[in-house]
Order: sequence, then C-alpha cells, then structure tokens
Amino acid sequence: MRREDVDTNLGARGISLTFSSGDYGVGDGNSDPAKQTCLTNDGKNSTRFQPLFPASCPYVTSVGGTVGVPEVAVTRFYSGGGFSDYFKRPSYQDKAVKAFLKTLPDSTYDGLYNPEGRGIPDVAAQGDRFRIYLSGVPRSIGGTSASSPTFAGLVALLNDDRLSQGLPPLGFLNPLLYSRGLQGFNDITVGHNSGCGTIGFNVNDPSYVVTKRFY
Repeated sequence: MRREDVDTNLGARGISLTFSSGDYGVGDGNSDPAKQTCLTNDGKNSTRFQPLFPASCPYVTSVGGTVGVPEVAVTRFYSGGGFSDYFKRPSYQDKAVKAFLKTLPDSTYDGLYNPEGRGIPDVAAQGDRFRIYLSGVPRSIGGTSASSPTFAGLVALLNDDRLSQGLPPLGFLNPLLYSRGLQGFNDITVGHNSGCGTIGFNVNDPSYVVTKRFY
C-alpha cells in the first residue's frame, strides 16, 4: 500500500493529518541563483522548485508558518510552499489556486513549478518564537514543525467540542477548509518564501502558496 493510500484511509476513519510545509521556502531557502541547490535528480540537474512530501499529499493538511501580531509570513526562515510535481491539484483547491495563478505576471517561474499540481500549504499558524526548555535551559525555537502541531491542537479542540455533542470528528479537513471553513480564516498578505535562487511566491497581494489562510 502506498503512503497516500494510508492517509486516505485514515481520513475516512475520522483522523485528521497535519504536516509541516517546510522551512526552506520553495526549495532550499536560498534566493541567490549562484548558490541555490534545487536541482532535479533526472540526470539533467535542472533548477526546479521542491515542495515537501508528505505535506504535498492531497489527503493531508499542510501547515505553513506565520509570525507576529498582526501575522505575516514567517521571516527568520521561509515557510514552505509551492506545487507538487507528483500529485495533481485536487478539486477542492481549484477555485483558490486558479485565482492565485491569475495574480502572477505572465511567464513567472515558467518551468520551475507545476501549475497543475497540488498546492501547499493549506493553512498557516504561528511558527516562530516558541519558548522551550532544553536540558533545563530556556530557548526560543521556530519552524513549521511548531506551526503544524499548533494547528493540530486547534483541530483537537474542535473535535472535543463535536464529540461532546455526539458528533463525529472532523476527519479529512481539506474539503471543509476550502468551502464552509473559509469564514474562520484570514489571509496573510505580507511576506514571501525565498528559495531556489528566487524570492519565491510573494504575498503583497492575497496569495495562496505561502500562507493563504490562518485559523
């Protein structure tokens, strides 16, 4: 059984899966064309954006990172975002992604990404300046590995409320997030996600693939 089949089955059983979208923008987090490392492994060594798996699986919820209040795209690292070369865009994303693609100037990043692919992230949450204690020493950390469990915690609270009312858990979230769930989100409209020798996708205009939605 393939990994994406497992994710599908878990969602059908009422389990919500969230994954970090990554901390390197559209690939390696490097905006310098001379130093970027986003090369294909097909023997051609072509530059190509590199969205993460399993975050790019269409049967999981991919979570990007924000920082501050009011929130902007995280700046100490670059929230992962882009389009899968492996998974086609799911129907629940059609409206959002098509609207985003229309905001890009013609020929933007032609050949660097797949405009027909599954887009990530689906949502975003605070992903930096988390206080932890490591070996008894306080430290500040960050990453979408912090924002993903933060969002998962919100989902757990919603499920707790639903179960208390005799309702089933939310399960696979994405069709809901892109439809009725939209009213619970705000657009993040400041920031970008550099990588692969580019500044990545910019959110000066409401954008999809950096941190389109925050719960």
